[in-house]
Amino acid sequence: PERIREGVRRLAGVVDQELETVRIFGADAGGGGDTVEFPSPDLA
Repeated sequence: PERIREGVRRLAGVVDQELETVRIFGADAGGGGDTVEFPSPDLA
């Protein structure tokens, strides 16, 4: 249980930092939306 609490505490800190980044730069700071977000699967 203590490790879970510590993990949740750390995750909450990361989420807070991400929300602050969105607040500063806005939700659309990543680009125009026509970009690829994930690489295609390696089908070879």
